[in-house]
Amino acid sequence: MNPTILPTNVTTQAALDYQRVEKAIAFLTAHAPEQPALSPV
Repeated sequence: MNPTILPTNVTTQAALDYQRVEKAIAFLTAHAPEQPALSPV
């Protein structure tokens, strides 16, 4: 039997979601004094 080898450059949906949340949190942290709405995020 040959084991299935998955490409290492495949990004899962969960990883993409995590990146989006990470960016949103960084934005909100950086702009906290301004009290931004979620629409610019």
